[in-house]
Amino acid sequence: MAIEINLSGAKIYENASVLNGAVIHEDSDVHIDLSSSEISGQSKVLDNLEINSLLNMLEDKSTFMDKSSNEYMEIQRILKVRNWDKKEFITCIKKHLAEFSQGVLASIIANLLT
Repeated sequence: MAIEINLSGAKIYENASVLNGAVIHEDSDVHIDLSSSEISGQSKVLDNLEINSLLNMLEDKSTFMDKSSNEYMEIQRILKVRNWDKKEFITCIKKHLAEFSQGVLASIIANLLT
């Protein structure tokens, strides 16, 4: 099932807040449409949007991993942090992919990019 957020043509003015702090827990496609919308003033739209599908998929796949593997230990460390700073998370993912280029996380990311 896909998630679609359609705010096309919306007029958001002044200090309006729309879907700020939203959290999406889904492994399927997420489509957000803001085309032809007017956003002005101090308005915030989808500020701090959080999509946890990557971490959810990683958690699911980790249940089938060899518990004694180095990658499993590293993935458990990643999963312990639920509220990642975006820059720190990207740095962590890059480091992980450099160490485990044929691993579970690399496979998940490859599937998301195709």
